[in-house]
Amino acid sequence: MKKFLYSVAVCSLLFATTGCEDMLDPESDMVMYEEDNRLNTVNDTLYSVMGVVTLMQKVADKTNLLGEVRGDLVTLTADATTDLQALADFTAGTDNAYNQPQDYYAIINNCNYFIQTADTSYVKRGQKVFEREMAVMHTFRAWAYLQLAINYGQVPFYTEFLGTEKAAEEVMKQPFKGVKEICDKLIDDLTPWATVLPLDYGSIAELSSEKFFIPTRLMLGELCLWAGRYREAAQWYHDFLTDTDNPHPIYKSGAVYWSTETNPSSTIFVSYSSAFTITSNECLAFIPMEENIFDGTVSELKDLYNSTSDNDYYFGITYSPALVDLSASQAYYYEYEENMTRDTVCMTSDSIVSTITDRKKIGDLRLYGSVNESSLYSSGSSKYNDTYQTIRKFQQDHFCLYRLPIIYLHYAEALNRAGFPTAAFAVLKYGISNETLNRTTGNPISESERANSGNLLTFSQYTFTADNTWGIHSRGCGDAEVNPEYEIPVLAAASDTADWVEDRIIDELALEGCFEGQRYYDLLRVALRRGDAAYLADKVANRNGADQTDAALRSKLLQTSNWYLPLRK
Repeated sequence: MKKFLYSVAVCSLLFATTGCEDMLDPESDMVMYEEDNRLNTVNDTLYSVMGVVTLMQKVADKTNLLGEVRGDLVTLTADATTDLQALADFTAGTDNAYNQPQDYYAIINNCNYFIQTADTSYVKRGQKVFEREMAVMHTFRAWAYLQLAINYGQVPFYTEFLGTEKAAEEVMKQPFKGVKEICDKLIDDLTPWATVLPLDYGSIAELSSEKFFIPTRLMLGELCLWAGRYREAAQWYHDFLTDTDNPHPIYKSGAVYWSTETNPSSTIFVSYSSAFTITSNECLAFIPMEENIFDGTVSELKDLYNSTSDNDYYFGITYSPALVDLSASQAYYYEYEENMTRDTVCMTSDSIVSTITDRKKIGDLRLYGSVNESSLYSSGSSKYNDTYQTIRKFQQDHFCLYRLPIIYLHYAEALNRAGFPTAAFAVLKYGISNETLNRTTGNPISESERANSGNLLTFSQYTFTADNTWGIHSRGCGDAEVNPEYEIPVLAAASDTADWVEDRIIDELALEGCFEGQRYYDLLRVALRRGDAAYLADKVANRNGADQTDAALRSKLLQTSNWYLPLRK
């Protein structure tokens, strides 16, 4: 956000405490206020909220790297730092650059201060003036606690402002709380704020400030999903997606596709769309970042994932063989019409694959659409890398926290575990529309699911139409609707069906969300849900391919205590 946000942060740094328990003490980076200072003016609340946004900047890179480097979709190059290597092999200690829980607690303690101190009785023209800011602060706090819980397993939990060393010491003496207990408490705390209108300070440094803040209903969906409260999660996601003030259909323009000329049987793979970037429309909430280090926190993700002049083209993170295998294993179907007759072509049939030398160009195209690679001439004396990589998902001025297709997939995940597997699969294959709800062929939504869904499957017939919604799988695999292989098989038990659909959802989260910092958390959530350590261990240990299993890493990850970062005691 350039110099404006930086100036707001400076104005809000009134004083900082020191000497508290190390893990809870953010020292000089924490936004603090005099204990007797009451937040009762518009400027006070603006500075407070934007001050927390500056603290969010400090955790942006960590949030991505902790969620991606420990998963199976990326591998590290020889140029990766030792701290990244420690994350990847699960040996990171308390001194690791990315193991900084105090940065998340800085957000929490500042939110605690605001919630405790803001004058909620201030009413102007019949409106509670600071209600929207209060909802934002409750939501920021919930997000920060969720990150701590899923990264550390058990953490200190407090909702009062800590302004002294003694207060921090008392918190550290209390039993730490785990993911479900924290989520349950935060759901109760956040629910009263669910219907508060979004906060919006207008455009700041050419960015929409409304997206600086996480939508409360969306956050409640995330908390319920992690807490195992699946029907509630599905309801919150549904209510967010169908909010009449800001509905969120999936538009077809977000796909990566092969295009053809005339008859596909004679001319195939003429060109393809490669602009698979995170668009402003798809990004629901982001952390604004500074573009110049002199203005504040600048993201390093571009330099870690991409070839840049700053790193002499030596990137540290790249896609893994496991991601290539998953992408190539998908089937791309294309429907066309010729002589008034519709027909389909499988773009990954043997006759087609034989013409392609690059495995990233077959199956699902989102990997190929996300990554651009080239070889550069480099003399023996050149300081530059001779391989050039660009991953299109990183923007210099913001870090996307929540993206629309991912939320649809979380909605599907919640639906599936709430007992609606055919509805969940419809999100992947067809998209949500009246046409989908009423279809009788392919994989229709079962009558029993429709009867028991309440309003979980109710969508506006004017907004959620076949023209502006799409099955998420079609964003990378052509016309998923006409793919005869992409269907729920007949299985022996309902639990088997739920697992099968969930496996497809998790694969789709990988294909859609690769490089975005979600993968390890997706694996963790399913492994916890199923009580199956091997689910996580096998996938991470096979990141270099099924024939290159890291047996030592697998053995380590079969011990669930190794899933989490160590806390400084």
